[in-house]
Amino acid sequence: MGPFEAQVIESVIAAVGVLTGLVLTLRFVLKKKELDLKRGGGDLLGPEIDALREELHETKAQVVELQERVDFAERLLSQGHRGKSE
Repeated sequence: MGPFEAQVIESVIAAVGVLTGLVLTLRFVLKKKELDLKRGGGDLLGPEIDALREELHETKAQVVELQERVDFAERLLSQGHRGKSE
């Protein structure tokens, strides 16, 4: 594997890591908001929780898409690597 391929893989893995961190953070915030709501936050947080749920759903979809891209890039790189060794 050449330096360019390694750099591409590192970049994609870093992006997946960042999005995974974002998903975990959003889950934490959502859980905190739900607990606040249960403690008497009233109906004021309802729309905010719904917005956070939607954002979490969208972020999860982005993580899945990035994982698919990483898999695809790995397949391409391994095919290129096998082609050079033959």
